[in-house]
Amino acid sequence: MIRDILSFIDDAAAGTAHVKALLGLAERFDAQLELGVLTAGPMMFPALAPYTSLYLPEIALRDDGEAELSRVRAQVAAAADRVNVWGFHDSIGWLAADVRDSRQIADLIVIGASDAWLHGWLRRRMIETLVLSAGTPLLLLPPSGWSGKVGHAMLGWKPSAHANRVVHDLVALAEPGARIDIVTIGRAVEPEPDSVVPGSGIVRHLTRHGFAVELHRLDEDGVEADQLSAFAIDRGADLLAVGGFAHSRVRDIVLGGVTQGLIEKTELPVLMAH
Repeated sequence: MIRDILSFIDDAAAGTAHVKALLGLAERFDAQLELGVLTAGPMMFPALAPYTSLYLPEIALRDDGEAELSRVRAQVAAAADRVNVWGFHDSIGWLAADVRDSRQIADLIVIGASDAWLHGWLRRRMIETLVLSAGTPLLLLPPSGWSGKVGHAMLGWKPSAHANRVVHDLVALAEPGARIDIVTIGRAVEPEPDSVVPGSGIVRHLTRHGFAVELHRLDEDGVEADQLSAFAIDRGADLLAVGGFAHSRVRDIVLGGVTQGLIEKTELPVLMAH
């Protein structure tokens, strides 16, 4: 059951469509929306973020943040009873850590597509930070948004604690009786006599929850993120679910071979959990 939705934007103008989509989700789930507005200090060379921030006095950043908050609050004024807007202002290199340390509690964190952000680097860092630290399922939206309905989902499956977590989150989001395609990537291995058939456990679990389950295997042929996204779109899935974890220094979020491309090129809603 979704009762608290948490999301972030870093610019009222760029995030207008995302805010509208969030209001639609809050209404669909009859949920409250917690919307964080991130105000980053100016950059000398944005491509080198976060190492080229210009120093601004605290009062200047606070004033910029208040102005941005006012613009966002105006966008949600018609639904003010179900939306709480609050803000952070800091150097771009620290904003993700500020959010992590705020310990916001929610049922679902929703992050908009790249075009809903002024600072693409900040979006990436937010995703990397939250999937590791929040303990909350993270939903990445494509530019087209999401209706909130999951009648058909695809699960990228590789046995791990991360994958188990996203299965539980998917069960909570999916419609009763939804179709779920379980997809593994890698060459087929003949099971030993009397051994468990790979994937049979997850099929059994989801079937017991009343879902219509199919198991698929894709060959190791190209970038796994692209394979999973293309297969999900070809199957007409409403959502792709994957377990998320990070390499050293939090450079990429991956499920096996699912790389940064899944973040940069989100073509359908992607549910991640750690």
